[in-house]
Amino acid sequence: MFRILYWGCFLLVTIISMSCSKQSFEVMSYNIRLDHEGDKENNWHHRKADMIKYIEKHQPDFLGVQEALPQQMDYLDAQLTDYKYVGVGRDDGKRAGEFSAIFYRTTSWRPIVDSTFWLSETPEQPSLGWDANIKRVCTYGIFEDAKGNQVAVHNVHFDHQGQAARAGSVNLLKSHISDIARSYPVVLMGDFNFAPNDPLYTNLMSFISDSHHLSNKKEIPVEGTFNGFAMEGDFSKRIDYVLLTKDKLSVDAYAIETPLTQKGLQLSDHFPVLVTLSIKP
Repeated sequence: MFRILYWGCFLLVTIISMSCSKQSFEVMSYNIRLDHEGDKENNWHHRKADMIKYIEKHQPDFLGVQEALPQQMDYLDAQLTDYKYVGVGRDDGKRAGEFSAIFYRTTSWRPIVDSTFWLSETPEQPSLGWDANIKRVCTYGIFEDAKGNQVAVHNVHFDHQGQAARAGSVNLLKSHISDIARSYPVVLMGDFNFAPNDPLYTNLMSFISDSHHLSNKKEIPVEGTFNGFAMEGDFSKRIDYVLLTKDKLSVDAYAIETPLTQKGLQLSDHFPVLVTLSIKP
């Protein structure tokens, strides 16, 4: 009787321990630079094969890309065979214009909800927001793994010129994320086009947290995330972030990497941000 009770307790403790174990996943945010012929030796045509090798080396669970034009999306979608994506072109809500898409690893995750809204006064339709130079979007999905863990992943690209547009985009995200965070752990990544010394960053931190400050394990050969295809410089301009709701997620590792092409050039005009997160039990 004692042995039966012992093994019964042992099994119960094991089950509880397994159910409370952390579920870790990796997120990569990467502005891959649009396909622009004026980039010459840095054109997408010269970088795309190396880009695939780099992504496959890391195999992130979620990859948020910014500035991806339809032909770039087609290439990534065809080459990254373990991935599918959610997202639409920002110009028409279909295929026109740049994507802020989220690629997800199909062996680990499936989307149960996905949508795109515009960073504007009319977010439900393709539209230009405030003083923005061009249309901007946020793509998001609620993803579930085989164990039933769920996470809401968002990817954005803020306007590069309109200060009012960036301010309005932060406030729009604040409303959206405050609502969705009641039910799900939230990841928000992308190119925000402002640095941590901008007052907008302070507003952003009022409802979400920066993984850069929450990790004890950091690999940051450079502080910034923008290089402009330059090979030398201080690279201190940090405008690309992976953010999270820290009540439901913890940060296991944080890295800014500096990948090069086989010819020794920058892989993009931004550096990728890679973060390992865990869903808190």
